[in-house]
Amino acid sequence: MRYEELVNAASDVPKVGGKCTIHLYSDANPCQIVRVSASGKTIWIRENKTEHDPTKEGGMGHQNWLIHENEFEGDEMKVTKRKNGQWRTTGSNCFVVIGQWHKYYDWEF
Repeated sequence: MRYEELVNAASDVPKVGGKCTIHLYSDANPCQIVRVSASGKTIWIRENKTEHDPTKEGGMGHQNWLIHENEFEGDEMKVTKRKNGQWRTTGSNCFVVIGQWHKYYDWEF
């Protein structure tokens, strides 16, 4: 279980255009909220386009990414708020943090 899941970091109220991060095992991808249901318990997100920024590269394991706001890759993903307060994708059950935006790529896979 990731630290974000233990502390229930997904506590922000979702809004269209808001930032979020989807966690895929050890990777994390920035997304934006493109739709919110009337109840506020279902959202649809899309991954943002990113590119590695070699001009800001730090030491070993340090990653810098350029995240392009309002530029998307892939299809919309449906995300629902669970009874425990966590946001999870339907189908793959990936953890989503609302209000935080970052990218991490695990180079070991």
